Amino acid sequence: MSTTFYMKMLLMATLLSAAAYPFSRVWAQDAQPVKHAVQAARYCQSGQYDEALNAIQLALATEEEKDALYTWYVNGFIHKEIYKNKESAMLNSPHREMAVEAFLKSKQLTDGQADVYNNNAALKYLANTYFNDAITLASQFSLDHELAPDSLLNRCEKIRMEINGDMADIGNFFKQKAQRYYAFWLNDPCMVELNEKSTACYQLAIDNNSSDCDSYYNKAVARYTLAQKARDESINACYINMNAEALIHSAIKTLHDGEKHCGQQKSISKALHNCYSALGDEEKASLYQPVQKH
Repeated sequence: MSTTFYMKMLLMATLLSAAAYPFSRVWAQDAQPVKHAVQAARYCQSGQYDEALNAIQLALATEEEKDALYTWYVNGFIHKEIYKNKESAMLNSPHREMAVEAFLKSKQLTDGQADVYNNNAALKYLANTYFNDAITLASQFSLDHELAPDSLLNRCEKIRMEINGDMADIGNFFKQKAQRYYAFWLNDPCMVELNEKSTACYQLAIDNNSSDCDSYYNKAVARYTLAQKARDESINACYINMNAEALIHSAIKTLHDGEKHCGQQKSISKALHNCYSALGDEEKASLYQPVQKH
């Protein structure tokens, strides 16, 4: 049996099965037989992941299959399916990372041709899982691993750059980190650097979205609360040389910036009233006097 005839039969068989399972497709770009990869795809389809892994390793060790687009695409899909079904709760899933590398390899092997296996769709899905995990971890990290959420976010962004995808809306990520740092600081007020990290993260959220009214307010609250603690004689030993008035002025500036982008908001107006009152500037405080309900 000639190689050409074998290839035609193989292509026909795999193309006919495409409707049943989307990654069981072999296209003309793969000029060599990929029988081990095809078998790996079938195992994966039936949930036989160990067998699928063994078969794809055979494909990668076979001269005729190791550089085929389809081989690397199936390799990526197997690892993606294992991640989805067995490791989706693992922030550092090895199979997710292996899936990304395999899809990128398959994409690289297209050499400028059309992405017939739609590697980009799979990579976009995986990028989104990294982003979602980054958001989750941003609200749960410990101080011993405070950069772990950033590592997940960076991985998401790198994948998106590879597929020319839109960058994720990272404002919420920074807000989650800001709130986490702020909570840590409230539990240990003498760790002033945690307040600084909180306000820095709120500023990053604002830089990402200048209409993020909550971040203006929360950043100002962090500064104002720090100023109040600096005035507290029971703990002010932690705040030697800290200028409480300067902190309040910083909060006021942030709140006025929020006004410019968000208009008049009750929360911002009330915060401005409190800040000016804390400075003893009753004239300006009266401009933001909360409306009394009758």
